[in-house]
Amino acid sequence: MRYKNLSKCLSLIAIGILIILIIFYNLQTPKAHTKNTFALNTYISVTVFGDNGEALAQDAIDIVADAEKVFSAHLPESELSALNTAHEVGVPYPVSDELFSVLQGARKLCEKTQGKFDITIKPILDLWSITQNPRVPSDVEIQEARKAVDYRNLALDAAHKTVTFLADDMQIDLGGIAKGYVADKLAAHLKDAYGATIDLGGNVIVLGKHKGDWKIGIQTPFAPSGAYTAIVKAPSEKTTTVVTSGAYERNFERDGQLYHHIINPATGYPHNGEIESVTVIGESSMTADAYSTYLFMCTPEEAIRIAKTEGFDVLIQTKDKAIYTTLDNSAFEITDSNYVLNQV
Repeated sequence: MRYKNLSKCLSLIAIGILIILIIFYNLQTPKAHTKNTFALNTYISVTVFGDNGEALAQDAIDIVADAEKVFSAHLPESELSALNTAHEVGVPYPVSDELFSVLQGARKLCEKTQGKFDITIKPILDLWSITQNPRVPSDVEIQEARKAVDYRNLALDAAHKTVTFLADDMQIDLGGIAKGYVADKLAAHLKDAYGATIDLGGNVIVLGKHKGDWKIGIQTPFAPSGAYTAIVKAPSEKTTTVVTSGAYERNFERDGQLYHHIINPATGYPHNGEIESVTVIGESSMTADAYSTYLFMCTPEEAIRIAKTEGFDVLIQTKDKAIYTTLDNSAFEITDSNYVLNQV
């Protein structure tokens, strides 16, 4: 009888310990709160962990909605659209502090990338219209549009917060950098959260606490969504941005030829090189946004050299199934056996 009671007692103790462990586990992994929207011409998802996660996630979505009213090149009523529509050549046009700040940062990145990232590329993007009604424009149309594309013809007056277009038919598109700016803004808003993930259509930020490393999948080009070539690991409690640009993201085919959205301003055509996707890993999503576009137009060796010089990491996938990276072996894992690591 004593043994039966002992067995029952031990069972109750074991159940009690299990309940304590479950409670402790739940305390260590706060509930996730996710909010989604479509803005800035992409799908956006914000997940915040913790008791105040739902309110913080909703605030983040509201920030995105406000940002679209400033930076969207597609909304006719946005501040950027008003600038593109109402400006006169040589006449200063006043803009908000926020738009001016992003234009100022964007122009500096245009200079650093030697114009391969150029925010005045909108006249050429409009010809291709890849995200709406894609077509292959004539070479004559492209060469004519190229005359309006040159970031050096964008004058910014910091004292008066004005923008002046110095050439005819100039137009600005911030699609290659606004998402990065907004992602950074969301990260700053969520800095006190237990943990959070931000995904603005290829611009990912992870921050705060996580059990072990954060793990971010790097999409296999032209494979179904969720097929990953590699997993990038980001340390818990450190804010890390992971931004990917690739030919597979937005494209169309005509007469057996693939055309994608990463246009080289120097030619007016989608860039056709060795690289299929570039992932930039660093601290600033805005910087990573611009550089992922720039490095896509480089050779893998050039991209590696530039990343090392600028102080961020890259993971590059090429058409011949090679991976080039500056990451330490412990910071990533190749998950697609068709790809081979190429040491530089």
